Amino acid sequence: MKTRPGAASTLILAALLILTGCAGTAGGDDDMSDMDHASGAAVDANEDDIEFASTMIAHHEQAIDASDIVLEKDDVDGSVTELADRIKVAYETDIDQLETWLDEWHATAEPEEPDADDGMITDADLDALRSASGTAAGSLYLEQMIADHEGAIEIAEEHIEEGKNPGAIDLSKKIVAAQTLEIERMKELLDGL
Repeated sequence: MKTRPGAASTLILAALLILTGCAGTAGGDDDMSDMDHASGAAVDANEDDIEFASTMIAHHEQAIDASDIVLEKDDVDGSVTELADRIKVAYETDIDQLETWLDEWHATAEPEEPDADDGMITDADLDALRSASGTAAGSLYLEQMIADHEGAIEIAEEHIEEGKNPGAIDLSKKIVAAQTLEIERMKELLDGL
């Protein structure tokens, strides 16, 4: 396993940013917990919030699938598998929150076909990752996740401009901040493989 001085502290910092950023929306002041659901009060969300939640769930699910593939391999650099584990945990937390919001908004996530143009990891990408091993698998995963993160940032930035729900907009802002940092870290890891 290759490690560089300071890499562990950078990974820990990134993990804390991701986990606190993503998990912080579940019950904070910016969520919809103060809404009166029992009385059938109007939901504070618009179509852009629903589209954001639906799209981000599909985006995150593909990235979790890629992370699972890497985590099952024995010969991938430890820094890459640590990152894959953190991404999986953070994305699962986001998905739980997004699904909760969709339920509260009386909306359903529309299934999306993975589209590489949106930064999504496609089924072909997952097949290539399954076939790769060692450094090649680590590099391929990092390349896929950089594209995934860039796509997620675009989705989140558009949602920040068009969305209505404060909690969902807050999550979009956290996605932009955390994933921008993570892209930098992944590029460093890629250069070091």
